[in-house]
Amino acid sequence: MFDSYRKTFHRLQRCISITVRTSPTHQRNLSTLFVKYSTSTPNSRSFTMSYLIKNCGLSPETALSASKYLHFKTPEKPDLVLSFLRSYGFSNSQIARTIKSNPRLLQANPVKTYLPKMEFLQSIGASSSDLVDIITSNPNFLKRSLKNNLIPSYDLFKSLLQSDKRIFTSMKRTTLSYNYRCMTRNIKLLRDNGVPDSSISTLLLNQPSLFSSGWDCFKRTVDEVKKMGFSPSKLTFVSAVHIKMSMSKSTWQRKVDVFKRWGWSEGVTLAAFGRRPWCMGMSEDKIMAVMDIFVNQLGLDSMVLAKQPFILLLSLKKRIIPRVAVLQFLLSRGLVNKNASLIVPFAYTETSFLQKFVKRFKEEAPELLTIYKEKINSFQMPNLAECGTHNLS
Repeated sequence: MFDSYRKTFHRLQRCISITVRTSPTHQRNLSTLFVKYSTSTPNSRSFTMSYLIKNCGLSPETALSASKYLHFKTPEKPDLVLSFLRSYGFSNSQIARTIKSNPRLLQANPVKTYLPKMEFLQSIGASSSDLVDIITSNPNFLKRSLKNNLIPSYDLFKSLLQSDKRIFTSMKRTTLSYNYRCMTRNIKLLRDNGVPDSSISTLLLNQPSLFSSGWDCFKRTVDEVKKMGFSPSKLTFVSAVHIKMSMSKSTWQRKVDVFKRWGWSEGVTLAAFGRRPWCMGMSEDKIMAVMDIFVNQLGLDSMVLAKQPFILLLSLKKRIIPRVAVLQFLLSRGLVNKNASLIVPFAYTETSFLQKFVKRFKEEAPELLTIYKEKINSFQMPNLAECGTHNLS
């Protein structure tokens, strides 16, 4: 079936000559590692490390770690794998990323093990760039059973995502091996709890790795989210499941504690999470920066943000900081009512905001557009050491 491919790779195997130049510093690091292990490791390990560094672009440290589980004495087999990947358009950096993720890929016969997976992707319409992106994001795809995992998983994806384009997008976003049994079991759990397929497909498109999670963890999280009052019929339910599964209990508690510094009780935090689950997905630094801007610079009560937690999801660079600068300028000139909502302007699209708060005042304040653009172009993350907390007194 694959005679033409075999002939091609036999020719490649005979004529391969791959050389990757390394910097003097890189070579010194490599020499140090070789000296360190020369008296305690077999020659095959030194050869493996050298090959991973020179031919695959791995750092000496990564190569050292990989060589504990990967051994070869000659370059024939790994050369064949690298040639196989390059024949599909993989760049050196993409090969380095792929091999770093799973060095054992170098040990297989690519024609026998990997070619059927590549042909399968092509058969369902994957372009060359799709194929490279899918494998680079999830190299374990090449090691999964075509019959028992990949084809059934594709059929499952197709039933929910409908189009192959959406399936490829989902495939590029997963970093876990496809486990058909796990996925079907977890999807069934969501359906049994009243989650509609529209919500399941949204989660599968954006966070496909969640469906390969272990049963106990997945079920425990679904039960916890239900107890928190989320309705399975709403999209926020699967968003909450994702957020809860993406962090440990200690990380969750640290974020709760950050909000407490700004006057939110645990109940208030949970209510905000119920409105916008992704507010708990923001980093602690982002939470601190946004709260500081709205509470200390704009003078809002922190409870306003608890009722409008979408603010925490907005980009500091593109939306929050430039719009705050415009609003502060307008307030200082008395061009907007000081009692007007300072939250609504952040919900507008950029076009609407510019029309309502910048172009509208081009005669009274022609410098507004310059202020707005300068804040975007000169963005720097706020110094968190200077961020105060809400004064509760």
